[in-house]
Amino acid sequence: LRVEWLKSRARAARFREEVDLLQEEMRRVLSFLAWQADFWRKKAETSSHLYNGPRAGGLAAYAHRQAALRSNLAARFSDMWRPLPHLINEAHASIANARASLPSIDAVNHFN
Repeated sequence: LRVEWLKSRARAARFREEVDLLQEEMRRVLSFLAWQADFWRKKAETSSHLYNGPRAGGLAAYAHRQAALRSNLAARFSDMWRPLPHLINEAHASIANARASLPSIDAVNHFN
C-alpha cells in the first residue's frame, strides 16, 4: 500500500510539473510572436530607407504582412488559452482539497 501511495504522489508531482512547463511554454510562445511582429515592423520601416522605388514598397508590404501574421497568431493563441489559467487553478485547488483528505504516509504505515 505504501508503494502505491508513493507512486501516486510521484505521478501527481510529474503532472503538476508538466502543467507548469506548458504554462511557461505558452508564455514564451506569445512573447516570441510579439518579438517577431516587432522585428517585422522594424524591417518595414527600414526598407524605405535602404531601397527606392517599387522594391521598397514591395519589401515594406511583405514585412507588414509578416508582422500582421505574427500579431494575429498571437491574438488567436491568447484567446484560445485565456480560460486555461482559471481551469488550472481550479484543478490545483481540487487536488489540494483531495490531498488534505488523504491519509499521510505515516497513517499508511500503520495499516501494514
